This record gives sequence, structure tokens and C-alpha cells, in this order.
Amino acid sequence: MKRTLLGVSLLFAASTVLAQVTVTLTASPANSVKVGAPVVLTATVRTPGKGIMFPGATAPAHYVRDRLRFTYNAQRSWPCADSAPSPLAENLQATGGTLTPVAATHVSTFTWTPPAAKAGEYTFSVDVIYLNLGRGLDVTHATKLGKEKVGSATLAYKVTPTSSINGNLLSSVSPPSPATAPVSLSLSLSVSPPPEFKWYRYQYWCSGGCQPGTGVKDHQGTSTSFSMNLPNPGQYTFTIGADQIRQSDCLWEGSLVTHMSDPYYYIVNRAP
Repeated sequence: MKRTLLGVSLLFAASTVLAQVTVTLTASPANSVKVGAPVVLTATVRTPGKGIMFPGATAPAHYVRDRLRFTYNAQRSWPCADSAPSPLAENLQATGGTLTPVAATHVSTFTWTPPAAKAGEYTFSVDVIYLNLGRGLDVTHATKLGKEKVGSATLAYKVTPTSSINGNLLSSVSPPSPATAPVSLSLSLSVSPPPEFKWYRYQYWCSGGCQPGTGVKDHQGTSTSFSMNLPNPGQYTFTIGADQIRQSDCLWEGSLVTHMSDPYYYIVNRAP
């Protein structure tokens, strides 16, 4: 019974420590980068300025910075999903931080330059551990020491190709403009001339109150169509896009986003 109670107490103490710790992950540039350009990932561990109560401790204390280790991973979800995260960097030390009465921070940075074959939509992640050092040991013996999980964080990110699609992105609407409200609109998109051995992801964004206001269709051939409702009189504009993927190896080759030009404004008149 005593052994069970001790185990529960240590688990509760470890959970209390983790509850006081936050781990965040950011990227620069934010949101996206083109292949061949570097992205800087920054992980930050934040704890209260007074410190945290470690299991068995009698007073709050801070993490010793050189005992923190940061491991960065990336897992691609599109155009083809990776089966597991791929390591970008392992067991990096903190490179800086601050200590104020409000909070203590420990910061790690890592720079990755994605090659052309790595264009896609990703989830970046960081896992942070803390090395337990026994009496008389130092960090050079880290491989023989226990490790405590500090926390983890994830970040959605896009690595885009530098090229456009092969050919032109064409659009047409039915019924033609002007029309009378309410309108059931069909928007058709196509690539011309149609290249071989490619598939596409098409998207549209509508300004003016379309229902739905945006749409996406993936794994399409050289043409597709979207249906939507334009319930109210007014002036509508459309932005259209296409992503081109090579079938043989799922390489994201090109991307194009442009305004629909024919017509630039889709006019919906009030019913008489």
C-alpha cells in the first residue's frame, strides 16, 4: 500500500510540474516559405518566474538551461502524406532565454532549408526533455542518465514550389453574368494545354457572399467544377487557384493563384 501511494504521489508531482510549463513553436517567415529558402524554427519553454516545484523538492527551482534538449521533426500531410515524422535535428541545447519576476524562458532555434523535393504542407513539432543528473555526474554522461519530458508543441506550415503550373488556368461560369437573384452558379476550372501525368488541386475564394465562400477539390484531372449559391443581389468577384503535382513521385511542381477575369465582376440583379 505504501509503495502504491508513493507512486501516485510522484505521478501527481510530475503532473504538477508539467502543468506549470508551456512549450511553444514559431517559424520565421510565418506560415510559409518557398523551397530553397531557409525557415527558422524557434521553440520556447516558459515557466513561472518564481520557479517550479520539482518532485521531492521543498522549494521552487528553475530548469538548468544546459540540461534541456530540443528535438525537431517534420511530417508532410500533402500532396502525399508521410507515414511518420522525419527528424530535422535532435538533442539541441537551448541557445538563450530570460528570467524575470513574471516568467523564465529557455529558447532553442533551428534553421531548415527545404529542397525542391520537399514542397508540401507540414506539421512541424518539437519535443523537449530535461536531463536528470545524479550526484557527481555532469552533462557529458547524459546518455546514461534519466530523461524527463518537459513538453511538446506543433505548428502547421507550408513549403511552396517556386514555379507556376504548366499551361494556363481557365475559368467559366454558368449562368453568365448578369443574372437574377437567387443564382445557382457553376464555376468550371481547367488547365490548358492539358499536360500529361499530372494531377491537380483546384480552389476558389469568393468575395461578395457566395455560399459556400470557398471550395477545394483535390486529386483532379485537368478540369473540375464547383457549385455554389449567390442568394443576394450584388457584385461578386472570384480568386481561383491550382496546384500541380507530378504523378510518378508526388512532387508538388507548381502553384498558381489569380483573379478570375472573365467576368471580373459577376453581377446579380434584384428580381423584378
